[in-house]
Amino acid sequence: MGPVECFLCGSCDACQCDHCQHVYYCKDHLKYHKLELSGNCSPYKVQEVEGSGRGLVATRDIAQNEHILTAYPAAIGPCSRSSQQCMNCFLLLPSPLSCPQCGLMVCSLECSTGPLHLIECGLLTSMRTRVGEELWGETLTSIMASVTTIRLLSLQWRDPAAWALVGSLMSDKANESVWKLIKDAFDKVLHLDTRIKEDELRHVFGIQSTNGANIHFKTGYGAGVGVFPIQAYLNHSCRSNTDTMEHPGDHSVHLYARSPIPAGTQLTTSYIQATQPTMLRRNQLFNTWNFWCCCQACQDNTEDGTFRSGLACSPRCPGPVLAQS
Repeated sequence: MGPVECFLCGSCDACQCDHCQHVYYCKDHLKYHKLELSGNCSPYKVQEVEGSGRGLVATRDIAQNEHILTAYPAAIGPCSRSSQQCMNCFLLLPSPLSCPQCGLMVCSLECSTGPLHLIECGLLTSMRTRVGEELWGETLTSIMASVTTIRLLSLQWRDPAAWALVGSLMSDKANESVWKLIKDAFDKVLHLDTRIKEDELRHVFGIQSTNGANIHFKTGYGAGVGVFPIQAYLNHSCRSNTDTMEHPGDHSVHLYARSPIPAGTQLTTSYIQATQPTMLRRNQLFNTWNFWCCCQACQDNTEDGTFRSGLACSPRCPGPVLAQS
């Protein structure tokens, strides 16, 4: 028998699930093992996958179309360079209001005390009082670019269990021009809160940049990004074995089996449009996520018999010319 570890975080302080008996869980992560509506056990665990780092692996045979897991964002917020929009509900604002406490853009007094905006509002209001209105006004653009990163970083004291998952995610990608704005906010005002350290802020911005997923809103609303700790463990395959469905009401993501998945198989998703030709797919994956895909689809030079990347040989030859590597 192997070590008794939580299926999600690897903690040794774990007990076996009495229902499925496939996994062990710690006290903080039982909620991630249960499907919310049915109460059934989610058939996955996090483990090291050769050549891919940590990934999600099936703990039992999974039937086609079976609901595998539901993921919620640990934090959501506006994109770092977003249009004028409410910091709480994301409504686009042709004539924005200012939160009377911290000065950030909101659509109404109701949203100035909304649950999302309150995360940063109290923290920023204290800083605004200390630095004065002139410096605060000069820094407001940089502060608004930092909101989502602040919401993620504040999980350290707001929700340590969620932070344990978020803080362990990869942090190998960051837009330097956006970081310059966030660092400006740190240098001028954010450093006043002793819980915020520059190196940790940079690390969290990297987590946000590497693992952030677009949040979709209806027409009339702006752009948002969320970090989903469980979904972030899904590795890529151009022939992924799962499908993802987003519920815009609560921004939850539901994962379903695209085909039957045997126990012990890695669960995969596609980071890109998988119908693109192989060369385009591989270049996009490398340029965006810094890896060369070597999945079965990328090793099939016929591309499932579609010959998308084939070149016409000559008017006398009906066959395509295919790449060998």
